[in-house]
Amino acid sequence: MLLGVGFKVIVISTVVLGFLVPARAKLLAREGPRAVAGTGHFSRHPAIGLLQPLAQFLDSITRDGRSEEDKKRWATSAAPLLVLIAPLAAFAVVPFGSRYVFDGALVSLVVADIEWGVVWLVGAAMLAIYGSSALIVDPAHRLQHAILAISYAAGTALCLAALAMVFQTLSPITMVVAQEQSQSIGDFFGPSLPALQNLQIPSWGLFLQPVSFALFILCALGTPSISNVTSAPGFQDRVDGVGQFWLRTAEHLSNVLTASVLVALFLGAGAIPLVPADMIIGEVAEFFGNGLATLLTMAIHIGVFITKVMLVILLLEPLRRRLAALSFAGSLRLCSWGVIPACVVNLWVTGAMLVGGGS
Repeated sequence: MLLGVGFKVIVISTVVLGFLVPARAKLLAREGPRAVAGTGHFSRHPAIGLLQPLAQFLDSITRDGRSEEDKKRWATSAAPLLVLIAPLAAFAVVPFGSRYVFDGALVSLVVADIEWGVVWLVGAAMLAIYGSSALIVDPAHRLQHAILAISYAAGTALCLAALAMVFQTLSPITMVVAQEQSQSIGDFFGPSLPALQNLQIPSWGLFLQPVSFALFILCALGTPSISNVTSAPGFQDRVDGVGQFWLRTAEHLSNVLTASVLVALFLGAGAIPLVPADMIIGEVAEFFGNGLATLLTMAIHIGVFITKVMLVILLLEPLRRRLAALSFAGSLRLCSWGVIPACVVNLWVTGAMLVGGGS
């Protein structure tokens, strides 16, 4: 077992360094020595590749007699990695498919199948806020960034809380499994409209919590992006080329993460509307057997999930640009007087309906 784990670590490390080292060399060739600011023991090794912020971080904590300037350098070196780690950590709990029975074992299309995955998502958002705020030199700008980020993160948490109340779980994969079901449109209106009883819709979060769906989009897109940090005065002098590379990567990952969470929790992940996985497996199994049918269904759901994410990114881009054009006062006013009160009301109404036995 230990030999197998060690082999995987060696292979992964080789692949990662195989990318990081030549990428660092290209960055140095394009931007010159300014691209890498580290001069300590760890920073001198070329094999560190694009993990230069980590090397600077290690140099800072191993240097004797750390001054105030060393502490600032420590925070600046660690910040790009924190901003990058946050979306990577969040992806671990985002399902891109459902649960499948394969050779008698239950397989979930999610990296970390944990019961409190929604809480993990909120924690990752807070980690990104902490890291990005440490990179802003101007205290006033840093305070504005933190206020907006925390305010919209609170709204996101309230939206996810209302959704968790509907599905009665904090597990994202359990939410995805629940969205594979379908229900009658007449269930939303009661027996007064019997003509709608035969019309089915998928039990997606979009239909069960449309208010949370709209507010989640506003909160996710209203959160200050990494570009707000990189365009702040003094940023170019404080963060070297490697750190800027990681921050640009983190911004792209954050956009994909927003779309992925939206698809997984509100749009059924990789499920096809009104076509349950069991139906696909049953049809294909007649020709290829259960094992191959399950693998094919998993591949179909992964492809559908990727397609949904790409479409959501394209559809949200115009709204992202419009919200980014708002001033600090306008964005804060939208959050304080619009988004947060709506999130609270939605949470209370959802709770009241559940307590009262509604659906």
